[in-house]
Amino acid sequence: MIKTIIFGCQKITLDIIDYLIGEKRVKILKLYTYELPADYARTKLSLVNEAKNRNIEVVNTKNFSQNDIDNISLLSPDVIISSYYRKLLPKEIFSKAKISMNIHPSYLPYYRGPVPTAWAILNGENKFGVSIHEIDNGIDTGNIFIQKLYNIKPLETGYELYSRAMEKGFQLFKNNFFKIVEGEIKSKKQKDGGSYYGILKDEVMINWADTKENIVNKVRVRARPYNPMQTCLYSKYLIINKIIPYKKKLLIQKPGYILKVLGKNKLLVSVANGAVIVDEYEFFPSLSQHEEKIYIKAGNF
Repeated sequence: MIKTIIFGCQKITLDIIDYLIGEKRVKILKLYTYELPADYARTKLSLVNEAKNRNIEVVNTKNFSQNDIDNISLLSPDVIISSYYRKLLPKEIFSKAKISMNIHPSYLPYYRGPVPTAWAILNGENKFGVSIHEIDNGIDTGNIFIQKLYNIKPLETGYELYSRAMEKGFQLFKNNFFKIVEGEIKSKKQKDGGSYYGILKDEVMINWADTKENIVNKVRVRARPYNPMQTCLYSKYLIINKIIPYKKKLLIQKPGYILKVLGKNKLLVSVANGAVIVDEYEFFPSLSQHEEKIYIKAGNF
């Protein structure tokens, strides 16, 4: 029997739980999670409730107590799994298992850190990765068990890529868990170098003097169900959920002007190196019919 403790958040952790419940060789001893109100608000999924419904003992905590560490030691797990967990596991915990593994949504050693898929979009990458690696004292620095690269779809949003990375991470875990535990897959040291990215800046307002590539990517990362980026037009806020790069060449215009109103009130707006199409947006406060004629027209800044 493979005694397992899971440290995890989000849907990927529930997928892992359901998979391991179906494996007679595995016993889940306990789930440690750190659930936030935003988790349920965005997905209608409570990992705490779902795990309890499956008769899994759950500890929902922001910080580990000495009692938690002592209990983990007494349970003597064979395997510790970390899946999208919001805290770094201290050595007093991950060292208690024969094997400790983390599922990280990047192709390590690149994009170590808490939000790698968001940074991949912001940096204009066309690929992302998933890695399963040993847990050590560093941040995503442990030896690699297995990893795989995937394409980033054009205009894929931050939430869409984040969700797809969880799906790919679960599949990679499911296909290789027993190979790792039984020693068929040996871990290998990460390549030298790589990169680390921290938390995102709390950026709200669009800077139209930026390049169209940067503006498009910043809007993608924060699109719904996150908090979309904004701009101002007269006395109103524009909440912008989607922007598309405009590919035709234009004479350089002062950034931030509506150059043209396209079909269905899409806005062609000038930026530092051309223009973008503001494709999905809403005004706050909302416009009256009279105000629409004033606000949604070429020449407005």
